[in-house]
Amino acid sequence: PPDPQPHIPDGQRVLLFIHGHSSSAEEALTIIPHIHTAGLTHGTKYSIISLDLPNNGYSESFPHTWVAPSSATTFPGGIFDHGPVRTPVIDFIEDFIVAFVDALDLITPTKDRFAGVFGGSLGGNMGLRLGRRNLAR
Repeated sequence: PPDPQPHIPDGQRVLLFIHGHSSSAEEALTIIPHIHTAGLTHGTKYSIISLDLPNNGYSESFPHTWVAPSSATTFPGGIFDHGPVRTPVIDFIEDFIVAFVDALDLITPTKDRFAGVFGGSLGGNMGLRLGRRNLAR
């Protein structure tokens, strides 16, 4: 259709796949059939949502400096450096994923059917970061 609308069928649980750095939503394609098979074996139907993160896949590209200058990222300078670690671009990606899910939930109920978040590399990191968020927000 010229203007497709996202729709998750009733009764299906939702899994969110987050790809790795410099990859795309298509990274999920090889694992999706296995997840469907495993789910059906246990009586659960899944809808797997995979998205392109900013500056990846088919998404729009823009300079990372639009989010924060390189100097805004900080890492410990040594074993005695206990200063804060700041990663504004990673924080931006995490917030982007949350905003994506919020927007999708307005179109088709999603949040109350989440079964989990998974991914590799950056996607796995995002899954862990999302797991530590205050879900009441």
